[in-house]
Amino acid sequence: MRIDPVNITLHSGIEAILRSPEASDASSELAFLSSVLSETDFLALSSGEESLSVEDEEAFISSFISSPSSFMISCFISGEIAGNVSVSGMRHRKAAHRAELGIAVRSPFQSIGIGSALLEAALDTASSIGFGQVELGVCSGNERAIRLYRRHGFSEAGRIPDAFKLPDGSFQDEIIMIRRLCRGSWPSPDAVPSWKG
Repeated sequence: MRIDPVNITLHSGIEAILRSPEASDASSELAFLSSVLSETDFLALSSGEESLSVEDEEAFISSFISSPSSFMISCFISGEIAGNVSVSGMRHRKAAHRAELGIAVRSPFQSIGIGSALLEAALDTASSIGFGQVELGVCSGNERAIRLYRRHGFSEAGRIPDAFKLPDGSFQDEIIMIRRLCRGSWPSPDAVPSWKG
């Protein structure tokens, strides 16, 4: 699913654009992934594990654009990718009301509202598609992210003990969080999501 560009104003008046990445953004998306993996140990991949070619990334982006139930939104500031969120619908019929969310924001761009803007856009879009709930996994030590998710209505549904082994040898649980969306009430096609102003 393609998300058309939306201009937003972040904290301190910073202007940004939220939109689906295009195949032409593949190199920038790979650079973003490499940067964000080097900045934190709280993502599923470790720095250096990313091995996608530009062609692989182009195909990955295209798979989101052509999907009726999955999408990706990147936040661009002065042409640079500052953050990214993806929502992927479950494949099986019994779980078709559920979607998985992943989000990352580059360290230099944190604390200016990008995480909130991306989450609001993702949740509004997921609701408009008709999902009943959105789910994510977060490393138990990532307190900043957990606070952000709670502010946006996510609650803990369980945890997997020692799910992640960090580079220093310590272990962290994976906390499974869910955000329930409206059930059985499809929004009007004319409705404007709140994140679009």
